[in-house]
Amino acid sequence: MDINTAISIEEDVATLDELLAMIEQMRMGPTVMVHVVNTGVQIMLRRYPADLVDRTFTSRYDLRQITPIMISDELHDIAVRIFNLRTLSADDLIENDVARMFDGLDGADQATVFTALIYMYGTKIGALKSCTGLH
Repeated sequence: MDINTAISIEEDVATLDELLAMIEQMRMGPTVMVHVVNTGVQIMLRRYPADLVDRTFTSRYDLRQITPIMISDELHDIAVRIFNLRTLSADDLIENDVARMFDGLDGADQATVFTALIYMYGTKIGALKSCTGLH
């Protein structure tokens, strides 16, 4: 919740090896992705007005303009679609809601989408804090 606290995905969430093991060996890519967005939206809804949380990223939203992430247009679009899909849903997503988006993506690409979703959550929290003044 505190966007002023630096996080490290490697230290605070999962190492790259752990993430790739979940994605490649355990075939949990869609599971990991829906967990990130479901948890993020649940956290935001506890603190911020639903009408703000439920707003989607627009076509002008570009994570690469806000953060130092290196991500292709295709992977960026997949991450935005997943985040927006959850934002618009009254219920948590399930793996089948996003599984087809990962067809043809290798583990590294899926890990990049995961990272983008984490960063998107952070940018959304920052926007909500700025808009509402709630910390």
